Amino acid sequence: MPAQRGAGSVFLGLSFRDLEIMAPLDRLADLDWDEAQDNPLGTEAKAIIDEITAIDDHSGFLITAAGGVGVRAGGFGTGLFVASEAAGYVLIDEVRVLRVLPSNPLSFANNRSELFIRGAAITEIPLAYGHDFELNEAGRLALGGALKLMYGNTYEASTLVTEAEDLADDYKQYEESSSAFGVDLGALYRLPNDRLALGLVLKNLNGPEFDTYSGTTHTEALQARAGTLYEAVSNKLAFAVDLDLTRNETPLAGYDSRMLGGGVEFRPAEWFAARLGLMKNLASSEQADPGLVLTGGIAVGAKEFAFNLALAGTTGTDDFQGYPYRSDMRVALSFQSRW
Repeated sequence: MPAQRGAGSVFLGLSFRDLEIMAPLDRLADLDWDEAQDNPLGTEAKAIIDEITAIDDHSGFLITAAGGVGVRAGGFGTGLFVASEAAGYVLIDEVRVLRVLPSNPLSFANNRSELFIRGAAITEIPLAYGHDFELNEAGRLALGGALKLMYGNTYEASTLVTEAEDLADDYKQYEESSSAFGVDLGALYRLPNDRLALGLVLKNLNGPEFDTYSGTTHTEALQARAGTLYEAVSNKLAFAVDLDLTRNETPLAGYDSRMLGGGVEFRPAEWFAARLGLMKNLASSEQADPGLVLTGGIAVGAKEFAFNLALAGTTGTDDFQGYPYRSDMRVALSFQSRW
């Protein structure tokens, strides 16, 4: 059978992480902020003050979305990829929290606690090339790299907590656009029997920078990730482990990401595979640590065309306004074709 020289893929992924902000927001939603500020001496004001002063500085939520399409012909590849990440957090006014008359500047009636949203959407168009080197009895080594044109949209928005619903329609109050170039590198080594593989990916080696409305710089910092795969039992069972080698910042100040993951794949037939694993953020603080995240997925299809579904979530559920959710939830879909 002739070697397959072309490939194409389409993917979409979404994730949501609650870093101990949804529970206090849920309780605050049941309280009347307007009544509390009209009557800062009342019980409603006391309840709200107790809630907002207990919110941790690093509490917030993260929403990420990614999608794209890629094609490969021989050793060359290109595509269009978009990745967006946004954070929401509350900046508490811990000064104006006294239960005194509005005439007092420190009265809760004058509280200016605000809800902030900040994030970035990066569109990439790469030109990539990779080559597979035969090392005879030492195995095989594949090396590749990409030079990519990057277009960044950074956005920021804020409003008083009492007017939080306004952000749903205007979460890009202050938006800025700019462009840059980025460089990625990758390597994959396989032993002669093809059962063990070791990989390394370096993303954004040059640290491309983008403008923001506030005048600061948004940097896509270097990210490095390594992984290994071992295939056993006549290729019906495989084990994988991967680790972020870098500590990666997120739009939520004080919350970084450094993921360690591992899993197993069982392939009872050529056209079907089931996967199960665990992952954990090694960089999360004790105040915002969702713990272990369970991962799973399936792959259906032949070598020429395959569909993949991946899901992840924490084991326990929380509740917001009567709707159950998990503090860390992720879903990804992809379609792959080879010819």
